[in-house]
Amino acid sequence: WMDRAPITVAQFQPFVAAARDTTHLIARLHGIWGIAQLARRTPAHAAQLMPLLTDPESEVRAQAAKMIGDVRHAPAADGLVKALADPAPRVRFFAAEALGRLAHKPATAPLVAMLAGNDGRDVYLHHAGSVALASIGDAAALEALSTHGSRPVRTAAVVALRRMGHAGVARFLGDADE
Repeated sequence: WMDRAPITVAQFQPFVAAARDTTHLIARLHGIWGIAQLARRTPAHAAQLMPLLTDPESEVRAQAAKMIGDVRHAPAADGLVKALADPAPRVRFFAAEALGRLAHKPATAPLVAMLAGNDGRDVYLHHAGSVALASIGDAAALEALSTHGSRPVRTAAVVALRRMGHAGVARFLGDADE
């Protein structure tokens, strides 16, 4: 059915209604996933996911961030950057992953702040931050982290530079921490 005419409002509206209906979490998640499926065909539909980044339910925020990243909806980048400071780790994880998929360069400093705040406690957040930094690909910003006070931030920068295959990783060889 993906080869057919554009999605009509009548076809799209049930997914939006389900995503907004706060009485059934599972139905909401299915609504979010449905919106994302339709946004793959009609990218403008992804805008319906943006308000969900600030929803009271953390799993709704997490899945909205994940789906925004999946469909690479660049207008949501600022909301995703704010989500890097969300109290729920899953939201921060999916926001970091989405920002990496968008290769949103202004997210570099907020990703570093998220990594520093995590301080290596959550390995999933550490991984998501490192992969996002590699996907953004700002080698100069990553090299500058060689003197950052946080060991997990320096480690994430090393991993990101390695993933990029960038010679700047050599700046970290003199680190006092093995």
